[in-house]
Amino acid sequence: MTGINAIIGPISYPADCSVTGYLEGPYLGNPYLGTNTGYLGLAYMSGPYLLYELRCGKLGIETLIVIDTDKPTGVETLLTIDTDKPTGIETLQVIDTDKPTGIEVLRLAAIETGVQSFIRLYNLDKLRVLCDFDSRGEVDFNWTVIAGGTAAGDFNINNVNTDIWEEIYKSTSNLVTIDCDTGLDAGSVIDTMWIGNHNLTTGALITVIGSNDPTFVTPSYSFNFPAVTRQEVYYIVPDADYPPPGVRYYRFTINDAPNPNGFISFAHILFGTSVIFNGDCITNELTKQIVHFKDSIPTEGFTSNMNNRALRKVVGFTFQNLNYRLGNYTKLVDVFLSSRTDLKCLWIPYPLDPLRFGIFGKMTEIPAETHNVMGNANEDLDFVSFNITIDESL
Repeated sequence: MTGINAIIGPISYPADCSVTGYLEGPYLGNPYLGTNTGYLGLAYMSGPYLLYELRCGKLGIETLIVIDTDKPTGVETLLTIDTDKPTGIETLQVIDTDKPTGIEVLRLAAIETGVQSFIRLYNLDKLRVLCDFDSRGEVDFNWTVIAGGTAAGDFNINNVNTDIWEEIYKSTSNLVTIDCDTGLDAGSVIDTMWIGNHNLTTGALITVIGSNDPTFVTPSYSFNFPAVTRQEVYYIVPDADYPPPGVRYYRFTINDAPNPNGFISFAHILFGTSVIFNGDCITNELTKQIVHFKDSIPTEGFTSNMNNRALRKVVGFTFQNLNYRLGNYTKLVDVFLSSRTDLKCLWIPYPLDPLRFGIFGKMTEIPAETHNVMGNANEDLDFVSFNITIDESL
């Protein structure tokens, strides 16, 4: 019995409570109501003279504390006010049997892993520009001659990383194997490859192996260059093979047995991921010029003696009404800002026949743009036109 209820009046009482009057019980107090409830503790005439009655009840708060054997590590408390005693507050505190410690905590560990993705619409017939050369690696001297030797003089294999046409690698035999370390642990995914200023014959066979193993014991994939053409040779990844696996190491094996020179030489090996146009592109008219560089000395016969120096290409093309809103314009602006007029890029205006207009050179100038703004850019009424000229001799 945890509560006390006092009522004044002539009613019946349960057996567990006693009835006393003013003169019954302790002189100065009632044991149920305290020391001030006896003869001298209550006001005169405040109740019946001989009929002061006290009933003890169970209203109030009933508390049941149970430790269940199935919950040895927690405490379960049940506070209940019986429905027959509606006054009060009923509280139920339960520790679930599935969570015996009384507290349920869900902890999540957030780990930043990082994901890089590059989405492109691949094609073989639109302009592509290669300016970032994975072939040049992350450090100097990333090329190694495995077989074929190196001729005496300034013919080191790492000459292939320079922009100078005359700085070549030269072997000592007609069979050469060289390795390239791109330094990219995530791998280099190539779409364009080019070898420039070579002495290979049309009977040469060029095989490339890609691997993440520097010993190439476990190659990832391999391919052969198409037929070798004079001075330059291109490899553009076919639709069916794109994208190739991303690998760190590339091995080139060049077999040119019929070469009458008795050695193999080339000035450049470039490969990487190109900027590729989609949708609108250059116009159908391109310009191409072969420039003859020579030393000339006038003579008395009103003629001159000349020493031939080099032949170099100049290629020009036009962008007419390039949609300002689409990504092609942005791609070109990025090339302008990164390469400017002092860095060479490999420009391939017509990839279906890359040798025809392909050129490794610099822009003669960053082009002046003509903007035709006929409305909101979101309405496809904003266009840009400009001309680009690439010079191989710069």
